[in-house]
Amino acid sequence: MKNPSPPVNTAMVFFLACVGSLPVFFEIYRMAAFNTVPNDGYERFLLYVTSGQGSWPGAPFGYRVLSVLGAVPFYWILPLYQFTLSHGDPTTLRALQALAFLSFVAISATATVAFIAVRRTLAGTVSEAAFAASLAIVLSGYCGRGADIDALAIFLIFLFLYWFDRPSLFCPMFLITPFVNEKILGFLCFCA
Repeated sequence: MKNPSPPVNTAMVFFLACVGSLPVFFEIYRMAAFNTVPNDGYERFLLYVTSGQGSWPGAPFGYRVLSVLGAVPFYWILPLYQFTLSHGDPTTLRALQALAFLSFVAISATATVAFIAVRRTLAGTVSEAAFAASLAIVLSGYCGRGADIDALAIFLIFLFLYWFDRPSLFCPMFLITPFVNEKILGFLCFCA
């Protein structure tokens, strides 16, 4: 007889992941605002979508419209935080902040999926699941700390791996991945 999966309060896990990784948001935003790491210029794409001020990028970046749309609510909701030494245009900073916040939320969501997968799928203890979630946050530093969409792609890969045996969830998500990040398809095909 299969052990029942332990109950998990997903909202609480996500909240704790957000609180625990809040410095990651400021790190990503600071690096983007001061242009200390190369990025793909998604802030111009976000500005085009929100106000028409930016530009629609060429391939392959222009296909990733769903990733940029994920940052639109944060563009309008978050109050603009300006660093004292930042000389950037406020609208560009707002776009960078929204993309950084999207990355932060995606990292926290990835940690949440890691926690849930260990608890439910592997029937691990709370401490084992917390370790997996913490490790997901730490390892997210290797995907780059810019205002781009890599963290969102990693979150979706975690979801795909968790939903692999649920075709009703896996298949529709699989169909939209080229509009999020086409590299996800390559990863999933390589793993299959």
